Amino acid sequence: MARASFIVEDDLDSQVENRLVAGQSKASWYRYSVETIMACDILLDDLYEPYQHDERREFIEEAVAEKIEREKENNGF
Repeated sequence: MARASFIVEDDLDSQVENRLVAGQSKASWYRYSVETIMACDILLDDLYEPYQHDERREFIEEAVAEKIEREKENNGF
């Protein structure tokens, strides 16, 4: 298994720490994040070039926000 090492901004690190559930490590959260983005990235290859990170991020954020709104409407929130 590969080992990754990287540096993140302090505020991003704090945000990640705030998302952890009891007993969860940062490494498991980052692994989850990478697996999630990789699954999305494969789908986005049909629309964007691999280097179009900002466009991909915006698309994902908008798509998730739209899906959340639909779920809220369907569940009476």
